[in-house]
Formats: sequence, structure tokens, C-alpha cells
Amino acid sequence: IIAYFNPVFLMPSALGVMSLGLGDPMACFVGKSIGKHKIYKNKSLEGTIGFIIGATIAMYIFSGLAIWKLLIIAIFGAIVELYSDKYDNALIQIVCALIAFLII
Repeated sequence: IIAYFNPVFLMPSALGVMSLGLGDPMACFVGKSIGKHKIYKNKSLEGTIGFIIGATIAMYIFSGLAIWKLLIIAIFGAIVELYSDKYDNALIQIVCALIAFLII
């Protein structure tokens, strides 16, 4: 909603949505299929790495920004996904958009 009124937030907001759009399903798929090393509760290292890879790919396809910047955004998103229980879908977008805004 904020990006609609101020175009400065358009790219960071879109990166937040992209990180959730591919990162979260990748974390679920990879974590359930090959996740063996549990990190926190029922979340695995493999699922977290899947999130980072999926989110980075999605954001790169959309934005074409430097990979190192996208990896930083994805790592913060993965940390939020790893430790949040209920509101991870909202928090991932907010945190990734905020980090993107600070990095870009």
C-alpha cells in the first residue's frame, strides 16, 4: 500500500513480495523433502538454505540487482522465516522490503 503512494518504495516492496513468493515455498519443499538437520523447532538447515536460494533467484529475475545485495536480503528473510511462528508471511515481506530499502 505504501508503494502505491510513494514510488521510492516500489522496488523494495516488490522485492519483499518476491522473496516470500518463491522463498517460502522453496523452504517448505526442500525442508520437507531433504531436511535432516533441525535448527529451530521443526525448521531445518536445508529448508533455510532453500529459502535463501529461492528468494535470491526470484529477486534477481525481477530486479537484476547485484547478487550480494539480494543474498543479504534473502538471509534476513530466512532468519525471519526460521524464527517466526504465526506471522511469518507478513513479517518476511516487511523485513525484506526494509532491508532492500536500506541496501538499494
